Amino acid sequence: MLSAPTVLAHGGPYLLPTSFEVKRDYVSIQGAIGNEVFFVPTGPIRGASFYSVSPAGTRQKLDTVTNLKDYSVIEAPVTEKGTYKITLGDEHARVSRYALIEGNWRVIRPANMGNNAATPRPAAPAAVAPAAAPATPAQPPRPPRFVEEAAVPKDAKITEVRSLSRAEVYVSKGAPSEATTKPSGQGFELRPLNHPNDLYLDQGFEFELLEDGKPLPNVAVEIARAGNFYDEKKEYAELKTDANGRAKVNFDKPGVYVLLTNYPAPQRDRSEVPPARSYSYTLTFEVNR
Repeated sequence: MLSAPTVLAHGGPYLLPTSFEVKRDYVSIQGAIGNEVFFVPTGPIRGASFYSVSPAGTRQKLDTVTNLKDYSVIEAPVTEKGTYKITLGDEHARVSRYALIEGNWRVIRPANMGNNAATPRPAAPAAVAPAAAPATPAQPPRPPRFVEEAAVPKDAKITEVRSLSRAEVYVSKGAPSEATTKPSGQGFELRPLNHPNDLYLDQGFEFELLEDGKPLPNVAVEIARAGNFYDEKKEYAELKTDANGRAKVNFDKPGVYVLLTNYPAPQRDRSEVPPARSYSYTLTFEVNR
């Protein structure tokens, strides 16, 4: 179902194959970090492991990876008939530490990042309002998001958040097969309800979001279309999953799309305890006429 605009990260890692219908015994894939516009890379996916899951279910680490300045190039063997899933594994993760200070959870900035902080600019002189202007009620300042490691009180409560990033794409050799689209029941997953290598304008794309095999309702999802560099609106569609964790997006143009989602949604209330795990996920797919 469509919803009001959501706040998601307008970027993240993505995988873009040279073809979704593979004719040879391999496929080359661009892996990169996208920002605002897909698929314009802003950097390679460094320090990551890439995997291929074959139509027979064999999971293989992909060792043919070259990191260029703008993107990574991954080569995956495609020798069997059916659908392969190429994935950036959950190893591509970071651990952030949070401290509870004066009732708000703040991200601890490690000491080795301190020298990279920008020098604050001096405050501009306050403007003098005209005498006849009505007074505007002062808004309470929002608590700072970060705290330097050295400034964390010794008795502050500390928690850790493991942030996992996964990017996936499906490619098929011959007729698409279903085995690789089935969820494992572990972690955050997208289960396609119609095959991502067999999508057409008149049918749309329906999917389900899961955590440890359980449906996730009310999760915000964005769909971005490739080649929208000159479009005023960068997102193609914004949706939320229903009570059963499902959503469907319809299309009016063929092309390559990327689905993006974060779970849980970024917290606005910093008094709430941060989740132990957070996920970002992208799926690249093609819509045919």
